[in-house]
Amino acid sequence: MKLLKYFTVITAAFLFAACSGGSFSSLEDTLAEYSISEKPTKSDYPEDNAVILIESHDVKVEITSNYDLNTHETVHQATMLFNNVEDYADFTISLNSGERIDYIIARTIKPDGTVLEIPAEEFYISTGQSKDGIFYSDDQEIKFTFPGLVENCVIEYKYKIIKDYPFRTDVWNIQRYVPIIKNKFSITVPELLIKSKAAGGVGWDWNYNVVNTYLDPPKASVNLSAERSMVSNSQTFTWEQKNVPAFKPDSYMGAHRDYIKYVKFAPSDWKSWNDISKWYYEDFFKPQLIVGSAVKNKAAEIIGDETDNKEKVRKIYNYIQNLRYVAIELGDGSIRPTEPNLVLEREYGDCKDLSTLLIALLRSQEISAKPAICLTASKGKVDRNFPSWNFNHMIVLVNVGDDELWIDATVPHCELGELPYECEDITAMVLHDDGTAEMKNTPNSNSSDNQTLINMYVQINESGDAEFNVNLKYIGERNHSMRYLFSRINEEDRKDYCQELVADTYLNAQVSDIKFSDLSTIKNSFDLSFKFNVGKVLQKQGDMYFLTTDPFEFFDELSWLGKEKRKYDLQFNYPYTIKKQITINYPESKFELKGLPEELVVSTNELNYKKQFLSNNFNQLSINENFDLRAKTVNFNRYAGFRDSYQKIQDKAVEKIVLWNK
Repeated sequence: MKLLKYFTVITAAFLFAACSGGSFSSLEDTLAEYSISEKPTKSDYPEDNAVILIESHDVKVEITSNYDLNTHETVHQATMLFNNVEDYADFTISLNSGERIDYIIARTIKPDGTVLEIPAEEFYISTGQSKDGIFYSDDQEIKFTFPGLVENCVIEYKYKIIKDYPFRTDVWNIQRYVPIIKNKFSITVPELLIKSKAAGGVGWDWNYNVVNTYLDPPKASVNLSAERSMVSNSQTFTWEQKNVPAFKPDSYMGAHRDYIKYVKFAPSDWKSWNDISKWYYEDFFKPQLIVGSAVKNKAAEIIGDETDNKEKVRKIYNYIQNLRYVAIELGDGSIRPTEPNLVLEREYGDCKDLSTLLIALLRSQEISAKPAICLTASKGKVDRNFPSWNFNHMIVLVNVGDDELWIDATVPHCELGELPYECEDITAMVLHDDGTAEMKNTPNSNSSDNQTLINMYVQINESGDAEFNVNLKYIGERNHSMRYLFSRINEEDRKDYCQELVADTYLNAQVSDIKFSDLSTIKNSFDLSFKFNVGKVLQKQGDMYFLTTDPFEFFDELSWLGKEKRKYDLQFNYPYTIKKQITINYPESKFELKGLPEELVVSTNELNYKKQFLSNNFNQLSINENFDLRAKTVNFNRYAGFRDSYQKIQDKAVEKIVLWNK
């Protein structure tokens, strides 16, 4: 926020020198300062491995010599460790663009009072991070390890971080994954900033949103200087939370940010989504969207003599899908896209680079295409009532006639009109050419869009050995994931994958004759077939033989099934359908069908299921099974019924077909 327009005279009082170094008080004095009379014991927190004694964030808003705002935030935390102390040994502080550390100190305090300070040379600064899909970034990380950890020790750190872009991404975490006895946040603001313009000030106000909890307004106090002037006087606003319980997530729940307690901040001049949109569009996106001759020539080359606009979009999208995803983020490169002509030369880019190139190519053909920035589903929901920078991805909205096409330029195996599940049913901020914002929801898929079709033919011989012929068809999200997987693994790994599909039921299965769809094309389905043989597939008991027929599970992972109750909703990635048809032939001269399991039908708000066992003639039987997960979210209040329903399906899966030895 530039402040020059508010002042005609600026004094040297606005030039703040950075503090050098910091120090700890004794632990006893720190606890006394926060009115903690004694250290807790394990018996006070029997379900937790640690407890945060105190956590404080003291933010001072200052005016730079360039008349901008920055903040100096001092963070202090002391944590007592009870169990699994090595889990807390390593600590990392991440610095975003425009952030720098003024000082950092840390120590371990053993139960007998011995203090182990971490020397300055053991704080390691690393630059050039490569994680979360980023190939290279000049964001920094400061890493250190607490020494001498034992049960009932205390680890303590304090640091000051200076931020040149205050409140753009700032968050105060009220709650963490361990309990907190005292958690304090304060912000100190020069009186000149918060005084009204009529009173000779700037009229600045801080902008925040309390999430997943309620807070009373912060307590305000006035700090009077000897000069008693608006320049040197300040006001401090303070929140303090006591005995904050640990956040204990369930498995298979939504983004933790949608449930954990925190305060989200935003720059004071972001009053609407249009304010954010115009800032981003004018400063970062528009200057990079250059539709030059290289872009126009490439678009013409891609579309050839195609005249249909939708087919033009498809061809250009297919071209983008063959470029590599590589993220290099230097300076403001985490939010500023690369110019399209440079992406063309490099043949790689990240989401904003590839999206901007896609938009440029389409616009060169006079096809409407706009950037849409969003927060992917696993990172949480965007609060439409609180305009703030809460995005991690860019996609594209294309309009062709009455058709609205959402495109993720980073996904190599999606058909036109499909989105990966991380971008389905989320809020996207579409940026119009005048810089204004339109908040829109992306389309959602249903279970029929994401199918796995399983056809398996089983031939049992007189010795009880069996040959299995398996044909699988994957549609929708399953198609995307299978094409992605098979394009990145070798022949041996593909065989191992097929082996693992059946290994839980048929441990000694020998897989062969693997065939799958052409990976060089983009289609709406992926076909996979293979054979395997199993010796002595029938389990003999007396004159009866028991046959297990189905190695294919309905869920990739079942850890969520272990809990009888949940505190949070059960969340799956997307709705889907699995259809199975299994045909079994056995020698009539050797075996006779003794009994088939009964039909099972299950229907709830979230899923439909049906399984039938049919005997077609004297030596053949078939199993038809349809599992339809219609909802990707199961309300925690309905979880017990959902779990019971799936348990019935699990029980049906282990029932065996009984054959009689003639």
